[in-house]
Amino acid sequence: MLFFIICVPLRPIIALFCNVNIAIDLFMTIKFRKISINDRDLVFSYLPQGEVINCDFSIVNLYGWQLLYNTELAEVDGFLVIRFRANGHITYMLPMGKGNFNKVMEKLKNDADSFGEPLLIVGASKEITERIEQFSPGCFRFVPDRDVMDYVYLRTDLVELKGKKYQSKRNHINKFKKNFPDYKYLDLTSEHVANCLEMVSLWVIAKGERAKNALEAERKMMDRALNNMDALGVKGGVLYVGDKLVAFTFGSQINDITFDVCVEKADNDYPGAYSIINNEFCSRLPNNYIYVNREEDLGIDGLRKAKLSYQPILLLEKMTALPVCCDSECWEVKKIYTRSFQDDSEFVDFYFKNRYTALNTITIKKNQSIVAAVQILDYSLYVWGGNFKTGYLSAGCTMPEYRRQGIMSELISKAHRLMFTQGKEIAALIPANDHLWDYYSKFGYVPGFYIETRNKRASSLNTSKTLNEESLSISTPEFMDEPLFTFIDTLMRERDNYILHTIGDMTFVLSYYKKFKGVALVAKRNDIPVGVVFGHRKDGRDDTLIIDESLGVADNVRDALLSKALELSGCEKMVLITPAINNPKRLGMIRIVNAQSVLRHYAETHPYEETCFVLTDSAIPENEGFYSIKLGVCEYSPFTPNSATANKKKIDISELSQKLFSSCNLFMSLMIND
Repeated sequence: MLFFIICVPLRPIIALFCNVNIAIDLFMTIKFRKISINDRDLVFSYLPQGEVINCDFSIVNLYGWQLLYNTELAEVDGFLVIRFRANGHITYMLPMGKGNFNKVMEKLKNDADSFGEPLLIVGASKEITERIEQFSPGCFRFVPDRDVMDYVYLRTDLVELKGKKYQSKRNHINKFKKNFPDYKYLDLTSEHVANCLEMVSLWVIAKGERAKNALEAERKMMDRALNNMDALGVKGGVLYVGDKLVAFTFGSQINDITFDVCVEKADNDYPGAYSIINNEFCSRLPNNYIYVNREEDLGIDGLRKAKLSYQPILLLEKMTALPVCCDSECWEVKKIYTRSFQDDSEFVDFYFKNRYTALNTITIKKNQSIVAAVQILDYSLYVWGGNFKTGYLSAGCTMPEYRRQGIMSELISKAHRLMFTQGKEIAALIPANDHLWDYYSKFGYVPGFYIETRNKRASSLNTSKTLNEESLSISTPEFMDEPLFTFIDTLMRERDNYILHTIGDMTFVLSYYKKFKGVALVAKRNDIPVGVVFGHRKDGRDDTLIIDESLGVADNVRDALLSKALELSGCEKMVLITPAINNPKRLGMIRIVNAQSVLRHYAETHPYEETCFVLTDSAIPENEGFYSIKLGVCEYSPFTPNSATANKKKIDISELSQKLFSSCNLFMSLMIND
């Protein structure tokens, strides 16, 4: 379970109250309290029955993760409201209940205002976004996040495993039974808790240092849940081979028809253990549970493949409500942007409607006015077989009259500090012009992202087979739906060293190409996406189409898309942008934000690397210290002038970034950087 932040801009409350009592009522602070183990029935009573509900409302998750998120609840005017802290911000889950929704939203806004923070709401379904829009018309855009969509299955599918689509699962189960005939499945009871927690502790150690903090937090969640099983209504199962525990699972009801599987762990030395624990447990769930919610995949490749392999009947969206530019600070930032860049007013409005939020924007004030700003956009970088949380610096700008006063340096340093506290590991940017490459190098950035360009003409495309012969249909997609995003995301994840997009970001990308005379095309076969192309004209060259991204299941599919793109654009030739292989051209820069996290993963994936050094980083002092990499392990200790490491080789953060990433030929596309 993972909470993602959604921002609602602070606005003056403009309302006429019918009487003083209503006015006083709205401005009263909500009396939140800690969630207790006795709140199961209370939470259950507020959740809609007969509907699929997201896993965040499971009492096991609410209580189990309480220590990490400081979760609290309150009852307000017929609604259950839940408040927690994530990424340093007060955050609220979607109010559940019946009554005056707008009145409750106003009270939540007042509560957030009492902390001096904007109102942050998570977990809105498509239906609820309409109610939020009614509460604050025109102040939100609603975007799904693929990484936190819940996987929902029919319980009977997981029990019966019928048909060809489940053949591999049946094979895994049969192989397990053959290899381990002395296995036994038991219901999870208190006598098994110690074994489960011991297994988790060993599992955390085996996963390596980079994942240690997150896994340790999950272990604490399990400890709270399993040691309060009866009060929380926990149901689970354990799998033994002989006397050894090799798998366990547990969860709790969300409502009358949906059961939430919060945890499932298995020993990989026992192939098939995951398949059999899932099947055995679901077989014993009461028949009233029509659906099983197996929670989100968090963008983890292996987890995504595993959960998709069980054929979910629904990917339950949790919409994010992001603010459009309607607060006073936004207008100040927009003014600086307009004075700093040459973009036309239509694009500026589009950018701020789709990119700006109060939380992703860093500002510098002088004389009580904003004079510089930059947005930090969330991405992940896939490199060395793992994903790194990445902050992409966008639209950094300073009022002309305040330039050359060190304000941009102050802004970038402030951005680096925030990224570090948010848990980001990498920073990336694309310099707007050539002289900025040297400028950003002063802050620890080095060239890291490269592209290759290839010229093509229509005559070079393989279009010998007609669209009818290929059963292809090519069109401009109306919107970025989940099947289209999944196709794009899957092909992008097949690349090494690549910046990954979210479904929210791809929604923005598609809107950009459709709105600003670009070309966005999807090829489908039997209504299933098999290729996409995004392109645009550059610098008034009406005869040349720049293909920013092209993906296809086969070369002839891509060629059909490229041919159609040329036809629609009226261009005679094209330039394809691809990952660099032979003739790299620099595109963007990279900086390490969290050295310990990056180096631990680097060490794990480079077991023959052996080095030690003292790292310096004036912007992020937490990175400074002595690092030793040997036999797949990175050890860190704080640097002190009198320590035994004082005479070791010293490198700064830019040298480290250069050493780690210079040979990777990192690639990013569709960053809207033109």
